[in-house]
Amino acid sequence: MALGSAYVIDLKRVEVSANHCHGAASREIAMTVPVLIQSTNGQFSASLVGSPELHCIRPSKGEALAALQQELAQKMMAGELVNLELSAAGVSGLAGRFADDPTLREICDEIYRERDADRSP
Repeated sequence: MALGSAYVIDLKRVEVSANHCHGAASREIAMTVPVLIQSTNGQFSASLVGSPELHCIRPSKGEALAALQQELAQKMMAGELVNLELSAAGVSGLAGRFADDPTLREICDEIYRERDADRSP
């Protein structure tokens, strides 16, 4: 019987970009991924959730996690595993968009005044 546990692996990669002729600037890119650990026949399998083909089998949980982290880090360095940033969809994409809009502030103030007037006896 296999026992499963969920873990996450923090992957870090240093991305180097040219800084004109004066050298290079670097920035660290981090990625956290969910990992499933399963125990079978005295071995531990660590696999990337959603990609069971990315897995490592070792005698201990720690070794399985370390091996998977190394494999995923190699894929990141090769550009095979990347962060994909998605834009906010729907109403959540509007959050903060009108924070500095004086017209919106006026509309809100008027709504609050009307609300408060309706609450008065």
